[in-house]
Amino acid sequence: MKSEFEEKQFESPLNAELASASGLFIPTGQVLESLVGFDAALLTHDVRFWRRFGSLSPLSGAFIDAAWWGLSAGEINALPRFRFNLFLQHKRPEYCKGPRGKHRKHFGGPYYRYAITPHQQLALERLATGAAGSSIVSYACPACHTMTTLFYHIQNRTLVDATNFIEVTKLTGHRFYNYRSGGAQGLANDEPTEVQSDFIIRRIAKMRDIAENSESNVDFLKGTASVVESVGREARVIGGVYSRIVDSYRDQQREPALAAIPENPDI
Repeated sequence: MKSEFEEKQFESPLNAELASASGLFIPTGQVLESLVGFDAALLTHDVRFWRRFGSLSPLSGAFIDAAWWGLSAGEINALPRFRFNLFLQHKRPEYCKGPRGKHRKHFGGPYYRYAITPHQQLALERLATGAAGSSIVSYACPACHTMTTLFYHIQNRTLVDATNFIEVTKLTGHRFYNYRSGGAQGLANDEPTEVQSDFIIRRIAKMRDIAENSESNVDFLKGTASVVESVGREARVIGGVYSRIVDSYRDQQREPALAAIPENPDI
């Protein structure tokens, strides 16, 4: 039985609760947003979209001025020194309640599971390897399946405790992950294997203690962008498309940090 809620309905409140619970996250504010003039970007050539705005074809965009990055760099470097990244792959659970559930005996009753997408798993593994020592890369999936229970956890700020977090590297070579409750342990197929991580809050605390960063925040972001770009190019399913998009907008004469942002897109 699939959950009643969509992945996004779980993702946003979980991130918000993690941000307030850990005390380690600083959200982007309107000051930085005002420097670049947008909080989201969209590239589409769909004529149905443009007809809504009275145009028969996509309008030309504007070049992202390198000076904008110079203005925002001061604001970024004024923030507390970035130490590490948290990458979460949110999942929507399937509730297994039937008496013939494959792992019902192991869990002693109903349990939850989600499928592991092969190309996604491979990309996440590469990200974990490339960003080792400066990142946490984990799956996150709630141990609930009804809208009522989800809203209860959101309202009572218990969604983090009701979520199961497992490191992506624990699921290498498996097709499904099964769990009974929130926390950081469960059962991975194939050849059922019990797997366990530290709970996400403890992992964040440990990373905060051991992660070292002598770079400026801007340079830290550039390094992160470089790792993500490398993973994107190597991804089997989306690698070719990713490379074409990035390369078509790359300008080596501009600020390197802008390489991850398409310039002059038709938006």
